[in-house]
Amino acid sequence: MLQNIRDPKRASLFTLLIFSLTVLFIVSCGKKENQKSDKPAVAEYLVLMKEKESGKYGYMDSNGNTVVQPIYFEAGKFSSGRGRVRRNQNDPFIYIDATGRVAIQSEFVDARDFSEGLAAVKLGDLWGYIDTTGKVAIEPKFQIASEFDHGRAKVQLKQDFNGKTMVTTVEIDPKGNLLD
Repeated sequence: MLQNIRDPKRASLFTLLIFSLTVLFIVSCGKKENQKSDKPAVAEYLVLMKEKESGKYGYMDSNGNTVVQPIYFEAGKFSSGRGRVRRNQNDPFIYIDATGRVAIQSEFVDARDFSEGLAAVKLGDLWGYIDTTGKVAIEPKFQIASEFDHGRAKVQLKQDFNGKTMVTTVEIDPKGNLLD
């Protein structure tokens, strides 16, 4: 092929081809401002806010616009497209989406914020983890569970050692496997 390029006529055609492909590539990678999606943009990050008068919590976007009205007695950070809230002190925790709609409704006695796509929740007396759809990802078997950080979470696990029951602190991965 390189021998054919030495011919001036073919070299010009080859240069034109390379130039055209380059322009086509650059144009196709450009921002398409006129394209619209049927799906609303998912807010990955909303800022927790507290209303002065009522003491209730809600969420605002990075521009300071209220996105979720401050109607919650307690709320956590907004992560993985979910915010942990409860309306009143004795209500169970639920998770809402970026529009304020209930995304995960359950009877969580206690709950943590989502981190790395999982949230620690207390079901009965034990802690486990759910995913962003509310499906149990790691069965409740822990005395205490923390948020994931870099693929690891600290949990307290009740274990039997030589006939004695002890609670030990261990680390798990997002699948629930014990780590060294």
